[in-house]
Amino acid sequence: MSEPTPETTADGEATDTAEAIDATASRATEQGALIPVIDLSELGIEGPVGSGGEGTVYLLNSPSGSVFKRYHVDSVDYRALARLVAHRNALAERDRKAIDAVCAWPTAIVTEGPDRRPVGCLMSEVPGDFYARTTVGRNTLMELQHLIYAESKRSAVHLPEMSIELRLLLLARLAEVFHRLHRAGVVVGDVSMKNILWTNRPEPAVFLIDADSFTRARKRGALPPKQTPDWTDPGWPGAPTVASDSYKFGLAVVRVLTGDYHAGPARSLPEVPAPADGVQLRALLDRCLSRTGRPSPAEWLVALGGTARRHASLTAEERRLLYRRQALSRLAAAAPITLTVERSIGTAAMALYWPESTLIDGARIETDGPSRRVVDVARSTRPVRLTLDAEATSVRVLPLANAALGRQPELDDACAITVRLRRDSRR
Repeated sequence: MSEPTPETTADGEATDTAEAIDATASRATEQGALIPVIDLSELGIEGPVGSGGEGTVYLLNSPSGSVFKRYHVDSVDYRALARLVAHRNALAERDRKAIDAVCAWPTAIVTEGPDRRPVGCLMSEVPGDFYARTTVGRNTLMELQHLIYAESKRSAVHLPEMSIELRLLLLARLAEVFHRLHRAGVVVGDVSMKNILWTNRPEPAVFLIDADSFTRARKRGALPPKQTPDWTDPGWPGAPTVASDSYKFGLAVVRVLTGDYHAGPARSLPEVPAPADGVQLRALLDRCLSRTGRPSPAEWLVALGGTARRHASLTAEERRLLYRRQALSRLAAAAPITLTVERSIGTAAMALYWPESTLIDGARIETDGPSRRVVDVARSTRPVRLTLDAEATSVRVLPLANAALGRQPELDDACAITVRLRRDSRR
């Protein structure tokens, strides 16, 4: 009886042996990348934290910041997995940190025994902000399903409130991640409600798990292509592509905004506040229904209220401030001031009407003139009416954002509304 032969790729090279990994590592090293190979005995394994169809994930106390995924299937292409590791390690330090901040990318190959048989990989650990507490006191990942099914899941998990504005910001962040990956020639492939994590602490952010299933464009992946039911692209039933990523991103958009897990691209959207563009979002979803001309992540990002060029290169702090400036600008534009004239007493009465958004707690109203006034008013269900001094020439209103956006006086000031009073309005 002949010895069993290792699985091979289309070009005839072995995929599941230490020699195959060594050969891939050697080529990667020549190109300036590094593929760490670690023996299982060197890991400080604490215990399993999750298990799926392909393997079990273990928490580690060494090396810190990583988890170990041990595969229990024979279909892993370790050469392709090594290429994913090399791809990350060949990036500039800034880009590598950016990748690690948004997905659990494979960082090293793990082998076992004297023959150095590959058994799994190390991956980035999920940051703590992407966990929520259940009602029985356990930690659970905040998956996309918890956002789509927010109301029904809230009875079992303590979830943060997510307004339509924050949902749009979260989707914009997801578009940034897809933009970054596609620009690097990487296809996400298996997009679903369980492998996209989210948080709004301290800002809207996403984190992708199962990154070992990512593929390089037109390359064989480390794992056989899989499709999550109800997240399949009817136009591209085969291997995942950038086009199928776009379709599935469209599913994420419509399902997150409507709260309907079964919604497809043809589903109508709720009204979205500026700077998001509801008409443009509808047009992009319509393009998802065609096999050609699928929208890019950059187009999604623009329709969701940002631009790829302005957002993709920002730090987390810069992005938080930009998001807040956009939100406050929307609030300022949505809070019209009307002036009515009470001629008998020679004064003008001002009415401030509140926008529907819950991101504004109140407003600071300033008037000029000899008897300059500064009044802070709280949000209410009725218009705020103030009588202005007859000598006042202008009224300035600063929308005051709630704690979800944080207080930044310089940004509040930039979003102020100033209304000039005509002289005939003060008679």
